[in-house]
Amino acid sequence: MPCNPEHQRAVLRITFTYVIVFSSPEIVNEDPFLNDILRKPRFRERLCCVAIDEAHLVVEWKHFRPEYSRIGWFRKFLPRHVPLFAASATLSPRVRDKVKISCSFRGNHRLLKTSIDRPEIFVGVHKMKHPMKSFLDLSGILPKEVATGGEIPKTIIFVDRIKDIQALRHMMLNWMRKLKYPPVCKKWVKPYFSSMAQADKDVIAADFGAPNQAKNNLVRPLCRILIASTAYGLGIDNPDVKQVILWGVPRSVEDALQRLGRAMRNGLSQAVGLIFVPKWCIGPRTAASKPQHSLSQAVSTHDSDKDFSDADSVLNADDAYTVDVDTGAKKRHTHQTRRDLLDHELYLLVNPGNDCIRERMLQAMGDDTYLYEAKPSPCCSVCQPDLFRPEINPDLIPVPIKRSNVHLFFIEAELRAWREKQIRSQPIRLFDEYPAAFMPDEVLKSLTLHWSQIKEVPGPESRAIIKKLCQCWAEGEQYEEAIYNFFWRELQTTWSTMKSYGQYDGRKWSVKPSTTVEKQSAASLEREEKRKKARSLSAPDSQLKVKEKAVSKKTTQVEKLGGKAPLTQPTLNEENRDRAKGEDKVKPVDRARTAGGRFTSGPTKQSASILALSSRKADLKRSKEPASITAMGSSVAKSSTTPRSPVVTPSTSSAEAPPLSPNRLRKSSRIGRGYKSTRDDEI
Repeated sequence: MPCNPEHQRAVLRITFTYVIVFSSPEIVNEDPFLNDILRKPRFRERLCCVAIDEAHLVVEWKHFRPEYSRIGWFRKFLPRHVPLFAASATLSPRVRDKVKISCSFRGNHRLLKTSIDRPEIFVGVHKMKHPMKSFLDLSGILPKEVATGGEIPKTIIFVDRIKDIQALRHMMLNWMRKLKYPPVCKKWVKPYFSSMAQADKDVIAADFGAPNQAKNNLVRPLCRILIASTAYGLGIDNPDVKQVILWGVPRSVEDALQRLGRAMRNGLSQAVGLIFVPKWCIGPRTAASKPQHSLSQAVSTHDSDKDFSDADSVLNADDAYTVDVDTGAKKRHTHQTRRDLLDHELYLLVNPGNDCIRERMLQAMGDDTYLYEAKPSPCCSVCQPDLFRPEINPDLIPVPIKRSNVHLFFIEAELRAWREKQIRSQPIRLFDEYPAAFMPDEVLKSLTLHWSQIKEVPGPESRAIIKKLCQCWAEGEQYEEAIYNFFWRELQTTWSTMKSYGQYDGRKWSVKPSTTVEKQSAASLEREEKRKKARSLSAPDSQLKVKEKAVSKKTTQVEKLGGKAPLTQPTLNEENRDRAKGEDKVKPVDRARTAGGRFTSGPTKQSASILALSSRKADLKRSKEPASITAMGSSVAKSSTTPRSPVVTPSTSSAEAPPLSPNRLRKSSRIGRGYKSTRDDEI
């Protein structure tokens, strides 16, 4: 931004008593300002002081605005008698030492300290109960029933990334539609970040900065919830903000104090400041972890962000990792590693234990006034744990919808692909990481369940069903026609093609998460390994042949030579032990066939029974020839080729039995399959 020539001439004229020149580091370090103003003798004679407001930014913003670090170089052009004054509300001892060096303060400087405590602000630190991308922990700030916007307290939600800001705004609009808020609720939630158009920022800041008032059924301001980055706090004085929420881990204790300080700046009533941190922050650290400085660790500017206040933070990323410079390999950090890398003061803030959160924040800032003054009431979430506890609105928790038919998995998959296509068609890719913020999953699953109704009814009725199912979708009205065309054109063609060519596989649309499938596969592989080890220990070497086969899971497969399936291989028992010794037992049916079709038996105490000698077809074939079954006595048993036979026959009768008719053979065949004869005279 070049220096305005008209402003230069006005400054050089100096026709008034006092002149306050507001400028930025980029302007004062430019050649036009240095040559045309700062080097002029008249300006140098009348210059009485150089003041630096928000001096902590000299250190925090030097990464993306390097002119902040050149303020010390600018001072070399000033007359030696001109004092340098720096002020900040959040200047910790560590940052204060860096500011002295960067701004070239001399050794005879004077330090004036006052208390930075805000007793009217209640400070709470809470762990997120739901995934960070769902934003469900923020659902409690919306009342269940609202008639006007004035019933929603004036709230600022500080979020680091622009994508998160836009996703949270759309999610809140969807929640308002689900709670049946009036249509004007779209004006109640607004975003604010540095890369917005300046005109839009001015309009939003002017509306949200207006004092609370209600006149003639008109509530001011219209904007009740502002989702913003740190850029909103710079140079803005909003006196009556009721609550401030920090979503995610702040970059430092100084940053947390700056954001929480936006609440109730007039000091007339009680305000609430809440910090929501992800689950990985909570827990112990290793003894070898070294204290880190959050200003040097976490920030890498985003492509679409032009302000450090909107930068991507590794602290709040779902997958934090480091990249090897040489190989480019990514190494993902565990929760323990991320806690170890966390700034020591910041770690103590999000893990307060039984210590007062307010005292810890003041200790980190070098403010010891809490030692001499009484604690305010209310103080913090440790001193009053039941006060201002965040609640989750149960009406906004997504309800799981069960799918009974297999083909519904295909419909849902096609709808998800359609949603991703709509997200990619947006001019600004804001919902790549938050598809549910663009189109809620509840709407998608409801459309899946009512797919058959939409396909069976005519056009107007089908559109009415789609409109009813999209009620909790803030932008549903814009996409009703697109959904209708998708169901009646694209989906019908795709489903018909898949069904006619047999390309559909029900297993492809499994509802089980990939992690669950992997765990089940690992468990099945482990069970198979145990079975294989048991079989290899129980069976003799001559029975098993182990053959390595390359499969997709990199496992081995045991081939059985006994003609049995791998999972039905018998374990070591009495029969297998006898076979191993060479004493193979012969089945009674095989023994009878070897004896020429006659049963032999010794004395027995069991009742009479008949065993089938062959299948039913063989019995019918044999029935055409004369067949007889002789009495099985001791003389026949002596001439039998099988000396031992457990087949049971009547031991009291030695007479020859009459020949069997085909009907009797059928009965005997059935009896041989497991039935006993009920009449002894049939034999």
